[in-house]
Amino acid sequence: LVTVTGRRDGYSGFGSSSKWGVFPSVALGWNLANEDFFPLKDLFNELKIRASIGLNGNQAVGAYETITRLGSADWIANKKTIVGYLPNTLGMDDLGWESSNTINLGLDFGILKGRITGDLNLYKTNTTDLLLDRTISAVHGITSVTQNIGETENKGIELTVNSRNIVTPSFTWSMSANLAANKNKILSL
Repeated sequence: LVTVTGRRDGYSGFGSSSKWGVFPSVALGWNLANEDFFPLKDLFNELKIRASIGLNGNQAVGAYETITRLGSADWIANKKTIVGYLPNTLGMDDLGWESSNTINLGLDFGILKGRITGDLNLYKTNTTDLLLDRTISAVHGITSVTQNIGETENKGIELTVNSRNIVTPSFTWSMSANLAANKNKILSL
């Protein structure tokens, strides 16, 4: 099995040079239980090995993060109100997509004619260009800006097992179990 996808997403809230992101992925799978040479067909109805790699984007910022905005700041002088404005957001024209690159290796299994099924997954995701607020000097009257900074790593393993213990026309009893271990690490901030 082969799956190839490509997405091209645009977000008007990003800067003029980074409004568009391209996010490709490819996945491969092989169900060994469907092959004539597979020796355990009586036990396994499914034994699929999988591998995938792909890039995903995140635009988790407001629509106006890339433009400088002013806020009202009226002053009183000589008993008169004077209309004024102060910057309350410093625009970042180069703000762009946060990107997550994921690699996944997996195994899907089904035994005893589907009475017991499950999957095992090993994964690693590196997220770069995180959309974070960075503290800056207050000389502009603003203390932070949103930028693409930082990188994280997320890796782990997951095992899911499902069983259909009793299946009759009037009663069904099934169970599911899930075990997972996950480790997050900040690589750059």
